[in-house]
Amino acid sequence: MKKALLIGIDDYSWAPLKGCESDAKNLNKVLSTNYDGSKNFDTKVLLSSTLKITRNELRRQIEDLFKYENDVALLYFSGHSSTVSIDTFLVTQDATTGDQGIPFSEIVMHANSSPVKEVVILLDCFDSGSIGNFSFLKRDSAILRKGITILTSSEINQSAFEQQGQGVFTSFLVKALEGRAADQFGRVTILDIFNYIDKLLGAWDQRPVFKAHIKQALSLRQCSPKSVSNRAHAQIEIKREIDRLISKLESLNIGEIEPVKTEFKESINNLMKKQIPSRVFISYSHKDEEWLDRIYVHLTPLVREDLIDVWSDKKIRSGSNWRSEIMESIAFSKVAILLITADFLASDFIARKELPQMLESADQGQLTIVPVILKPSRFEKDKNLSGYQAANDPSRPLISLTEGEQEQVLVKLSMQVEDILYNAQN
Repeated sequence: MKKALLIGIDDYSWAPLKGCESDAKNLNKVLSTNYDGSKNFDTKVLLSSTLKITRNELRRQIEDLFKYENDVALLYFSGHSSTVSIDTFLVTQDATTGDQGIPFSEIVMHANSSPVKEVVILLDCFDSGSIGNFSFLKRDSAILRKGITILTSSEINQSAFEQQGQGVFTSFLVKALEGRAADQFGRVTILDIFNYIDKLLGAWDQRPVFKAHIKQALSLRQCSPKSVSNRAHAQIEIKREIDRLISKLESLNIGEIEPVKTEFKESINNLMKKQIPSRVFISYSHKDEEWLDRIYVHLTPLVREDLIDVWSDKKIRSGSNWRSEIMESIAFSKVAILLITADFLASDFIARKELPQMLESADQGQLTIVPVILKPSRFEKDKNLSGYQAANDPSRPLISLTEGEQEQVLVKLSMQVEDILYNAQN
């Protein structure tokens, strides 16, 4: 049996929050069932708008979660936390200066002594990365019994940000459980979730923390295997081919093995050559949208051949968290095409949100940045961008060229993208 206690507190009389209850509700929706509607976690949701969450109430609920023998017990908290002296507290609605709420050390004590086989603790609050640490240990040490996994929104002394009425960490957590972090079989493990969130939070001033004492990563939800990426499907196909050939080898005599080894190499090479679309992210100012459309035309043959998947903010779905969508797309892109104009360089969102994440990914060797100079600008004076080789001569922006010359530059751009991805795969 799998139990989950999900807590969201917005209603603090001295410092109300906005997204914690929404976070708990959204997590409840995705955790309670698997993709096919089958039962997943038996969830209990505590919201400050429907129940006053006092120290005694929260302590009773946590004790009840860990009291009985179950397969999995999951604790999620979104709200204020406070570090006092040698401990950090989940802050309750009746907190006082001398008694903030439930100390992290008490939660870990209950988890360590619980008969539950697997314990998962998810925290979206300030200083949450300190849970499991004790004053008599070194700063980065924790005491956890086997079977405990902790994932938190931030490191010690770091804040947990909210954005558009929800926690940034929890919004990514929900997406991961919906299938963004699923493996080829549709399983979403806690380790996959951490890797997914860790990559997306690259440009934010908070870092997720993962602590565990486990033999294998626990799957928190089953998603549809059909929803995984083309890359994952290719991996499944390769594994099947390897299994088939190994089975064939085991049935042969020594003298018959050499021809099959040749067949094995050829088969795997053919499978590896199958095209797996790579994400190409286009960053631009909306004032230059006509150029975006023209570049997409030149990249379309590569899309048709399943070489690339072109992404711009035009693909953002109505009602979705557009900032999160953009950050996620950058995180999983192989190439970023920047449409350089004075409007591009003047954009606060591009300068403060998109570019830091792109530059970080490029520094780590995960992303190739290709500027395209559309109009005269201060590109060559920009300390962050001037070091990247542009697709065209900065002294001859596209707007100054004839239509034929513009088209030649864009053809060259599409060929450059193709070469970048070919070299990366080989």
